[in-house]
Amino acid sequence: MRRPLTLLWAALTVLLLATGYLWLAGRTTTPPEREQAYWAWIRTLAEAPETALDEGFALLRRTPGLPPLYLRLAETCRETDRRADCAAAFDAVTPPDTVSALYREAARTLLLPDTAAAPHWLHLARSTHLDPALARRIVDEALRHGGAPWLETLKMTWEAARATHPSAPGPAFGLGYLAVRQGRWEAA
Repeated sequence: MRRPLTLLWAALTVLLLATGYLWLAGRTTTPPEREQAYWAWIRTLAEAPETALDEGFALLRRTPGLPPLYLRLAETCRETDRRADCAAAFDAVTPPDTVSALYREAARTLLLPDTAAAPHWLHLARSTHLDPALARRIVDEALRHGGAPWLETLKMTWEAARATHPSAPGPAFGLGYLAVRQGRWEAA
């Protein structure tokens, strides 16, 4: 009598574990709805570029907490010479979190003339909410301008941030990425 109960408990345990695994796998492999909407919009950039920007503005109004959307919209506005439209769209939304707000400021910086952008990039680099993706963007923007003179200031800013907050991912990644892009492998 003891053996059938043990087998029954074992079968129930396996069933419970399998159900939990399948539920968890379904939850973690499907991107959230807002990210799916973002990637669907990215596809429209290639498929229907004439309407893609307006669709992007509508997506921004629906989901202002989607950080990559701000940068991609700004890039598209620069390419299509619709900077004023982007600026108005960014002003019309309120980001729900500090990271999204930081990305909105980065997107606004992308809309500026290149000669006026450096102080804004440096201001963003000082943020305590800087993430690795934005740190990389800041380094790329500096290098895109021929190794801008503010690269050394950027490096010192992130070194100071690492001294006070050693676990902050943005400055740590930014310093490493800057070192790699400059070929300073020993510093990376």
